Amino acid sequence: MPTGFVKWFDERAGEGMIRRDGREYPVRSSDIERAARVPSAPVHFDIARQEGIKRAVNVTLRRGLRTGPRQHRFGDLAGAHHPDEKGHHPLTDDHPGLDPAYEGRPVALIEEWVQTVNREDLGTLRLLYMPQAVLHIGSEVVSGRDAIIRRLQDELLGPGVGESTIHEHDGVVTVEVNVAGRRRDIRFRVEHGRVAEQWM
Repeated sequence: MPTGFVKWFDERAGEGMIRRDGREYPVRSSDIERAARVPSAPVHFDIARQEGIKRAVNVTLRRGLRTGPRQHRFGDLAGAHHPDEKGHHPLTDDHPGLDPAYEGRPVALIEEWVQTVNREDLGTLRLLYMPQAVLHIGSEVVSGRDAIIRRLQDELLGPGVGESTIHEHDGVVTVEVNVAGRRRDIRFRVEHGRVAEQWM
């Protein structure tokens, strides 16, 4: 039985991705046990061709392995974060490398950005940016995620961004928002599951 890791799993969509030796296999919620639906969880799985696509099926957590530093017991996901629970957010790691929660899913990252701005959650908003991210507002250039968060407090927080429409074209995600009764387009360039550059 092959082994691999959960790259990401979206509970709302009921699907995710399993990674093994550089190859990726889509997985449906009916084919993966609940305990294994955590990014980076080590898993066993079978490969089956369904509808012309190789998919991961019979996905189970590899027992006896820890999935994170906060896990205290072997053999289960005690201490691991579940997407439906409050508390630890998948982006709390300050490491600028790959973020499995949004890697390869830039539109999902920007959807989270919109929700976070509307909640006025500065801690989570900060973690959606690369440490060396750049914000362009007209001719002004703001560098570094902490400076960006301070600038966005003045620009967006309070009124929020209201209803939004998000689309992606040529690697740039654009969100059309309504800020204080004014329509604005905000563009994002996403790298490794985080915002690298933003234009307002």
